[in-house]
Parts: sequence; C-alpha cells; structure tokens
Amino acid sequence: MININVKIELFIKLLNASWSQICILDNEVQYDSFKQDWLQFNWELIFEDGNIKLEIYGDGADINGDSSRVSFPKVSGSHAIHCHSKNNSEVKDVLNGSNISLPKTGSKLDRLVTIKGGWYYEEAPFDCVLMEFDDYEVVVKVRELDFFIQNS
Repeated sequence: MININVKIELFIKLLNASWSQICILDNEVQYDSFKQDWLQFNWELIFEDGNIKLEIYGDGADINGDSSRVSFPKVSGSHAIHCHSKNNSEVKDVLNGSNISLPKTGSKLDRLVTIKGGWYYEEAPFDCVLMEFDDYEVVVKVRELDFFIQNS
C-alpha cells in the first residue's frame, strides 16, 4: 500500500497537471461547483479505503445537496489528514512569516494552495497546505510537512 506522504505527492501532481483544464471546464459547465465537486471526488477516490472515510476536502462538494461528499454522501468523515513538521521543529507560516510549532497530534489539512502576493489561492502550483492552528489560518510549504491519517 502506498503511504500517505506519497499519496499527497501524487494528488499534488494530479492537481498541477490538470488544473488549467479543470479551470476551462469549470467555465463551460452548467453549475457552479464543478471545481469543488472534482476536488472532493478525487480526494475521496485517492485517500479513502475500507473503513476510512475522510472529512471533506476544502469546501467539499455540492453535487449531493445536503452532503459535502461525492461517494457515500450519507456517511460522515471518520478520519482526517493531519500535518506535522518533517523534522519535529518549527515550520514557517508563509502568510505572516512567523515560525510555529505544530502540535504532536498535527494540524488538520484543509486544502492545498499556493501563495501569490502575500495571500493563498486554490490554484497551481499546489505547493502549500492551508490548515488551522490556534484558531488562525496558516499556510505552510508542503516540503516542510509529513502527513498522517488520524481519527476525527
């Protein structure tokens, strides 16, 4: 089985390779949540197996009305992907330039993003992770992090 860090790398490669085409399709389809539905579907497809059903990725999907999931819309997420420092040291929040110490339990990954002009955007290159830390949004470079699946 492929470990979670490799799956994250593969997901990033998928996003980077297909994002411009996804944006073109997003402008052509007849509903507003194409990108979110596509992201959520691929998130579930790549990371879920057996009893592991993840909490939603980013904003989740809109395709199933009351559920933010694509597959198994009536199932709640039982797990989440968390991030912690690769070297058990501080990581840099690229939003404000401060160094932070992530908890041993990690911080939950919200979505992959990039930084442009001092702010994060959900677009290529997907080289950063948006997460919450001490009730604030922080953005950390993927290369500084290890990933693991944790019960919700």
